[in-house]
Amino acid sequence: MDLLLESVSHDARTHLLAAFAVDLSVGNTVKGKPIKAATIGNYLRDTATLLENFCGRDPRYTNRSDHDLALPIQAVLNECKHHENMPHRVDPYTIEMHTTLVALNAATKAHMDGLHCAMEDWFNLWAQEDD
Repeated sequence: MDLLLESVSHDARTHLLAAFAVDLSVGNTVKGKPIKAATIGNYLRDTATLLENFCGRDPRYTNRSDHDLALPIQAVLNECKHHENMPHRVDPYTIEMHTTLVALNAATKAHMDGLHCAMEDWFNLWAQEDD
């Protein structure tokens, strides 16, 4: 078992740290609650310090000379920050999302009583303007 990720590539370590950040952001913590992006960044820093002692490189950065976090990690932290700044922490249902749902139903020939078709029908009714 390779707990310190010594046998995997640097790129794989970076992606594993990004996956760890996603896992933390959805509430897989000791208290079972989501944590803020800054706290996730601290957890990643501490984990990277441990891994760097055994692997020789900080997996948060693509190159040794970089001062910016690797794209997968930065993308996760940016999404966490976006979610923190959102009122009621809910993304709005957009036309693009609805178009994707309609295309998915058409492509998979989903059953008309299935979940996705029911959602499409419900959102079609919901999207109507008030009289």
